[in-house]
Amino acid sequence: MYPADFATATPDRPAVIMTGTGQRQTYRELVAGANRLARLLREAGLRPGDHYAILAENHLRYFELVWAGLNIGLYVTPINSHLTAPEVADVAVFGIPHPDLGEQVKAVVQPERWEDAGEDLAERLLEHCRTRLTPFKWPRSIDFMRELPRQDNGKLYKKVLRDPYWSPAAPAESAS
Repeated sequence: MYPADFATATPDRPAVIMTGTGQRQTYRELVAGANRLARLLREAGLRPGDHYAILAENHLRYFELVWAGLNIGLYVTPINSHLTAPEVADVAVFGIPHPDLGEQVKAVVQPERWEDAGEDLAERLLEHCRTRLTPFKWPRSIDFMRELPRQDNGKLYKKVLRDPYWSPAAPAESAS
């Protein structure tokens, strides 16, 4: 079900309750706010299939941002400001094949200093993620590259990163 379905059936039921403050937002408020923002995003020129990144701290209206993008067919990417590590210059995260799970999360990191790349840094970064992310978002493994590939416009070229893991000759990763 979508929030609009709940807004129709139970408009005054809380859709979001902030744990720390107890603030609430009903389904009616969530849908109204998401619809207003969706109109603004369309007016700004965003169209289905475009990417939309959200950098926001925990806030009552966060889900309005997410649903606005989803409602008009955008790819929504939440960005977490707490995921910085001083040893990382750049990082890409994507799904790779897994024989039992279908896919699992892989991180490819461009270290700040190439000589730091290795098992010790990978374990520190995995621990960094485990203390800041919900478990389904944890990378199960980390590989290192001297420089992550970027297009002329600066956008990360994930296809170049993903393709080797999806080729028939790629080794399957084990569950961690």
